[in-house]
Amino acid sequence: MGTYREKYVFNFFRASQEEMREKVQGLAKKLIEFIIAANFGEMSILFEECKSIRYSAQGYLEDSKVAENEKKTLVQVGYECALMDVAQMYLERLSAQNEVQQINTKYKDEILSILAKRGTMLHGDLACAIEVSASGLNAIIKRMNATSVKLINVEEVSKYKLYSITPIAYKYITERKPELTIEIEKGRSFEKEQRELLMQYAVGICKIMNKKKTLEDSRSISGKNTVWEFKPEKNNRFEGPYSTIVFGDKIGKRLA
Repeated sequence: MGTYREKYVFNFFRASQEEMREKVQGLAKKLIEFIIAANFGEMSILFEECKSIRYSAQGYLEDSKVAENEKKTLVQVGYECALMDVAQMYLERLSAQNEVQQINTKYKDEILSILAKRGTMLHGDLACAIEVSASGLNAIIKRMNATSVKLINVEEVSKYKLYSITPIAYKYITERKPELTIEIEKGRSFEKEQRELLMQYAVGICKIMNKKKTLEDSRSISGKNTVWEFKPEKNNRFEGPYSTIVFGDKIGKRLA
């Protein structure tokens, strides 16, 4: 108890306009979530913990020096704006959910579930996880993002792609699979480190290939049979020579 009160309740006599707007919008969004999910138990708790806002608003109006008929007009204005805002948010949520449901690929829920748990993944790793080819995954991701509702964030580091889930997709999949939230919460502290390591992996491989090309170009110009090798840079956090296998193996151990 007390969670909703701390997040959404404010005093009309003391709160700033910014605080009022932020808390009212947050309360409306939470209410819409419970209505769509038919979560009447949480809705009842929300109402009980937040109903003091109504008493604060009534006290503020009664204490105001505005004429009585104008007070009644202001109350109706508030009701009208609140109803329209709630209706708009409700329609936007339903529209987004409907678009997600209309995406026609059997891998949709599997990909969203994996990304919800793992945070960020390289293209090859995600393809292996759902057992499709790299080119097949390209087509699937393109289909999943071919609506006004974006499901997958795609970041490119040179020729490497990293995938992560969008907030709308996260909400969709956790509502469909509530058991995921427990697994996700357990791994929250791990996501940032995982993402940093994946970015290092992609950048590191690019450096390897650039060094290889530079050394091979130098060999072809000089005509010497140069054997190229890679040594770690001074500030590199991984010890030992650069190589795809060693680099990937060290990251794998960190992520294990």
